[in-house]
Amino acid sequence: MKHLRALFTLLFVSTVMAEPKVIERNVVCAKTAIGDGGNRWGGHQGRIVRTKHGIFTAYTLPGKGDFLREFRLVQLQGKSWKVIAEGVSGKDPVNLLCGPDGTLYILGWPDQLGTLWFGKPANGQIKLKKMTFPSPKLVKHNWPYASAGIDLKGNLCLLSSEGEKPHTPKFRLAFLSAKEKKWTFKEMVLPHRHCYSYVFPLGPSSLKLVSTRDVRWHEIGLKKTPRGAPHGFSFNAFRSWYIEDVLKPEFKEQHFIEEKGTTDFPFSFCNAQNDSYIDSKGRLHILYRVEGERTKGREQRFHLMLSASGEKLKEARIPDAAGVYCRIIEDDRGNFYILGSGGKRKGDGFTAGKAVIYEAGKDGFKTDKAIPLDLGSEKVEYSGFALACPRNGTALGQNLDLVFPSGPQGIKWNYCRIKLYSD
Repeated sequence: MKHLRALFTLLFVSTVMAEPKVIERNVVCAKTAIGDGGNRWGGHQGRIVRTKHGIFTAYTLPGKGDFLREFRLVQLQGKSWKVIAEGVSGKDPVNLLCGPDGTLYILGWPDQLGTLWFGKPANGQIKLKKMTFPSPKLVKHNWPYASAGIDLKGNLCLLSSEGEKPHTPKFRLAFLSAKEKKWTFKEMVLPHRHCYSYVFPLGPSSLKLVSTRDVRWHEIGLKKTPRGAPHGFSFNAFRSWYIEDVLKPEFKEQHFIEEKGTTDFPFSFCNAQNDSYIDSKGRLHILYRVEGERTKGREQRFHLMLSASGEKLKEARIPDAAGVYCRIIEDDRGNFYILGSGGKRKGDGFTAGKAVIYEAGKDGFKTDKAIPLDLGSEKVEYSGFALACPRNGTALGQNLDLVFPSGPQGIKWNYCRIKLYSD
């Protein structure tokens, strides 16, 4: 009987240990920038990386004005975070990426001018160089919706979005070839302004983008804001594009989804802000939110998987327990996970939620069991988790490093490490 009891205990413990669990957590900063474009804003930016030199994140603090907020680049040293660099970031959170040699890249918009800082840390210190956004002319922009992406070979792309009328809708792209060590600038003229962009360099000259349409309602044919709309902007469609060669003018729209308003459901919403991820097999995963005729007026989340050529492979609803803001990630064994923050929409804002994770199988669609994540007393605020992932230069592994906002208006910036599987 004792042997059976011991075997049962061993099996029980092994089963529990096999589930993803938080193995480390702490507070990075207790008083970050809040308000319009504060530290928690967006969700599409790279905010944390893991390199051979350590783990780094970047956050913003109040400065001398909205467009003169300051960033802090910090490194996890032991159990605490040390500031190793700082600068004027602009209104919005900065993007943080890392190259295969450990070089860190920070994209910000100080005083409305795109700026890239870069440098390689050593011995807990770093000396950053900086340059303006590499384009033929300097363009000041108060809402750049800045994005950036890098592949594991070091090909890097920076993006800003322009286009609220009277300006021409366009992406401004700056692409750095890891092989040739030189910048290529490209403009993509768009049918409408787009925002919350996810950027995926695919080698020395190719690129994939996912972005949500962001326009005034009258720009898509409505004379006034629909009943029930929480703001004056429409986010009811998103697109993905593929650029085969950044040196050529052509780019191809691969996928387009739109939720149109109807008489019964005049307010429509279809936003791919949540997450986009290209997996180890080249498939594109898009997590997006929908409200309208399709959902009978309730906001719901969906997971869409596309082939490398943009064909729809699979789509399914994400459970409500995952909350408004959820993410997708893969481990180094090819297993997928969906992370949820548990929060819900409330008017024009969001309630904070408790974190969960799903072991989502070999394609990300197995979401039958929500596993709680122990974040202590912290509840995840808008805009949810930011992950150290391949899009930001971090290789897949057994452990997942992430940061998230908590507290009133997301004033706190928190770190945690999740062990995805046991050996």
